[in-house]
Amino acid sequence: MKKFTLLVAAIAVCGSINAQKQDVIIDDFENGEYAFTDELHINPVTEMQVEIADNPAKEGINPSEKAMKFTRIEAVNTWAGTYADLKQTYSDYSYMHIMYYRDNENSRLRINAKASSSTPQNNEFESIERPTKAGEWEWITFDLKGHNVTELGMLGFQPDFTDVLENGTVVYIDNITLSDNENPAGNSASVADTVSDYKISIETIGNEVSISSNGKIHATAYNLTGSKVAESENDGTISLQLTESGIYLIAINANGKSIAQKVIIR
Repeated sequence: MKKFTLLVAAIAVCGSINAQKQDVIIDDFENGEYAFTDELHINPVTEMQVEIADNPAKEGINPSEKAMKFTRIEAVNTWAGTYADLKQTYSDYSYMHIMYYRDNENSRLRINAKASSSTPQNNEFESIERPTKAGEWEWITFDLKGHNVTELGMLGFQPDFTDVLENGTVVYIDNITLSDNENPAGNSASVADTVSDYKISIETIGNEVSISSNGKIHATAYNLTGSKVAESENDGTISLQLTESGIYLIAINANGKSIAQKVIIR
């Protein structure tokens, strides 16, 4: 049984969860493969080792088993990393949220986001706010709309973008998510508005997700393709039956505000 406790204070969205496109998880690496692309390119190959590895810190905000790991093997180019054409093109999403873990407090993540690898001009930019943590996971957010990304078909990662380069620096990324919400799924700490505090607990027992709250809640489960697979509403406690193993996004509406939390059914 896995249990997640969220203090839902000030969860800001534009209307209800159904009033905007659902978040899309491009990849969370749980199957041990790169699901977002058919071919990953390392550039330059002499400077960066890339693999899917065990999550270095399952406690806290990221209970996932696997993540994408980057190890710097030569301290030469700040922009060393990867690029890949995505398996599909995504249109008109405003933000990209990425979970980021670094062991060097100087490391930063810069992305290259454009329509395809054949698009001549690179579109490279950093997150809205720079990372603040080292040795633990944090969400960082990229402003796609603000950098004129209307069609996303190629995505590059420069995971150790810093002038203070060190051989052996390790960086992980996970849960690459497209969203129209500036606030990352499940992260209430970065939200500025204030509403009555809700304490929400999520438990997974077999194929059942049980959600408890100190108020009325409405919850909807979506699979990774964005299809709704379960829905329930009640005061106090509700249950969602998920018949297949996999990864789901649970959208929770409380007091007219919404959050989302990823759960894994094994």
